[in-house]
Amino acid sequence: MTNTQLYYSLVKEFHTAFIVKSFTSVTKATDKAKQSRIKLIEEEESEYHAALAANNKLEMLDGLCDLAYVVAGTMHVMNVQVIPYTSHCPNSPVKITHTVDNVINELNLFMPCAIRLNKYTNTLLQLIDDLGAGLATSFPDAFRAVHENNMKKLWPKRPEDRELIVTPSIDGKYLVRNKEGKIIKPPDHVKVNLEPFLIK
Repeated sequence: MTNTQLYYSLVKEFHTAFIVKSFTSVTKATDKAKQSRIKLIEEEESEYHAALAANNKLEMLDGLCDLAYVVAGTMHVMNVQVIPYTSHCPNSPVKITHTVDNVINELNLFMPCAIRLNKYTNTLLQLIDDLGAGLATSFPDAFRAVHENNMKKLWPKRPEDRELIVTPSIDGKYLVRNKEGKIIKPPDHVKVNLEPFLIK
């Protein structure tokens, strides 16, 4: 399994647990779904570039993991298949930005093209993987740590607050949201620590 295939499979697990709707193709996706994916990608790219500007390598790694997560998630939601790759090429944050723009522009089209989206999202995930390799001793391990932390947003027990919306999920756990639909984390949930993965 290649790195990008690993990212896709882990995010697919998250989507199953958190009941994220997927479509047979980007051409079948709702405008709401496409705009939601655009917002997620823009937010994570912005956080990565803020860390880059501050030369904060730990936050840069965190930002790349999160960006890879939402890009792989977009691929799953839009039924884009992962193209395995083994070669690496010179990379830069500028290439990331350019490819993010391609993905967003495609999703914004009235009639998006599944073939182009396949190319752009696969390229973007590969670029992130390459860039992450320069920050982490193992970018896939850092990504997996983020994934495991995300999965811990499920509650082991049903909360007592009747104002919350509770949905049974995997392994006897519960997905908890407020009335606005925002995911509510368990009280003991803590942010993932990626420092052990950072290249010193």
